[in-house]
Amino acid sequence: MIMLFFLSKNLISCAREIFINWYKAKALSEITNRAFYYSNKYGFEFSKIKISNAKTRWGSCSHKGNIYINWTLIMAPEDILDYVIIHELVHLEIPNHSKAFWNRLEIIYPNFIEAKKWLRDNANLLKI
Repeated sequence: MIMLFFLSKNLISCAREIFINWYKAKALSEITNRAFYYSNKYGFEFSKIKISNAKTRWGSCSHKGNIYINWTLIMAPEDILDYVIIHELVHLEIPNHSKAFWNRLEIIYPNFIEAKKWLRDNANLLKI
């Protein structure tokens, strides 16, 4: 999908901030919708979805059931975003990266290895 934005000259200097705010709003909406979809489909329960600015993590979750997803993932292909969401939802059941965790993740998202590779190889594309 190609999106065109037209900014008046007086807004060009703050264009980066405008784009970041737009992406964050879009990310919160889309990630919340996707998290509810997978939660309903696979029986996960979370408290809140929050958007993260983390520099070194794509996602995380808390013991209170809050899920944090890096907003830049909204620029990734949908299946990559889904991988990170599902990864964090599985952590609500299994809060570590044990064999049981990876087995559970693979049942829901069989292509997780390819998704991890995509993130490793393409993280530099998810910047403004």
